[in-house]
Amino acid sequence: MKRIIAKLSIIMLIITVIFSPGSRISAEEEKTARSEPMFLSQRGDEEVVIVEQSTKNYFAMRQAFLQGKCEEEEFEKLINSGILEDEKIHRGILQEPFSADPVKIISVNAYYNEAHVTVEEFRNGNSIPHKVVLERTSEGHWLVVSDGYLDPLDRFESASYVDEAEAARILWHMKSEQDFALREGCDYVRGMMSNNSDQLRTLLVNKAYAQIGYYEKYINENLENYTANKGGGGMGYTKYGQIVHGDCCMWCAAFISWCANQVGISTGIIPFTMWVAYKEGHPDSAYNYYTFYNSLNRYHAKGTYTPKKGDIFIKNEGNNRHVGIVAYVSGTSMGVIHGNTPDQEGYYCVAQEVFSITDTRITGFANPEYCMGNNHSGNYSHNDTNHWRYCSVCGTYMNGIHEWVSMGSYYRCRVCGRTATEVSGPIYNGYLPVDR
Repeated sequence: MKRIIAKLSIIMLIITVIFSPGSRISAEEEKTARSEPMFLSQRGDEEVVIVEQSTKNYFAMRQAFLQGKCEEEEFEKLINSGILEDEKIHRGILQEPFSADPVKIISVNAYYNEAHVTVEEFRNGNSIPHKVVLERTSEGHWLVVSDGYLDPLDRFESASYVDEAEAARILWHMKSEQDFALREGCDYVRGMMSNNSDQLRTLLVNKAYAQIGYYEKYINENLENYTANKGGGGMGYTKYGQIVHGDCCMWCAAFISWCANQVGISTGIIPFTMWVAYKEGHPDSAYNYYTFYNSLNRYHAKGTYTPKKGDIFIKNEGNNRHVGIVAYVSGTSMGVIHGNTPDQEGYYCVAQEVFSITDTRITGFANPEYCMGNNHSGNYSHNDTNHWRYCSVCGTYMNGIHEWVSMGSYYRCRVCGRTATEVSGPIYNGYLPVDR
């Protein structure tokens, strides 16, 4: 009888999450969200309450799972697959039957499609802080994608846990490197280039450092200004999206492509695209970060590879796609620089952050082949039909015809970046030329 009651309680938790009022938003509200950063809080407390309830539902379901009172399939409706694997390990090393008092919500920072919640859990008189991240699904529900905590009772450290002292140390070192890069000029290593991929990694990271604090815009004006016209809800205007895509767009990938292009890293090393992974209904998205590196056997699933400076972390799970540059690695933690990420007020910007390299939000890492003989670096020269360059790393001279991609009212060469309103030759869609 008790087991039946427990099952019914779990079913009611799932129904509460899926059918909570206000968990979906209207088209008009979505439009407003893209120009008003604190969208969730500005709707009053309605959506924040839903985030809080989704968080409490997660903890109740997690406790039932750790007690063996619910199946994996039921628990997975509230979380991503990484958290499920994490808690399966936790359940296997429990020192005693799991029990906990109701959790206390300490703080909620909720944005249009992401929420950060600080939670206090109580077990046997011990206070265990949790840092929880939720993301809004395409159906409008909130899914827990990360839960960073250290449980001293079971001596268990979650995959997303980062020690605060270690995080502070990494951020201090990253700030020192950022200051040096800005003081010396982000291209300061260009004059001492050798056939060494570490130099290109440093160029990329330094260029990214120099962009920290840049905010997306809600209108297509003052794109070079770091803080003007803040707003856009993750789909606004940026100088990165304008150059890589030609318009406003989701811009985490465009940010990396822009940085690489600015320091002369070729598209054979880092692709020139706004897409993280293929998205149904968008044919241009065939040319994306995940497919590009996977086809070169340079994509590594999380847990099979230790990232290093200049690598790219990739999140490609369901509708949750994001990329960023690894700037610093220390033990099991890494400092990253990524674009299109919300600050504490909900404005989307370029920022630095510390992650665990096993964070449940990350699916894998790309390890670009920084000019090892086949891929090259260097600035292009070009005319109407051809482009050419001299590789500043290995000394190779290269040339070729333009590979035009339609940008609507104009064309851009996906190799060298030249633009034109009228072109001859094939027009490319992703990897392949297409009929005009």
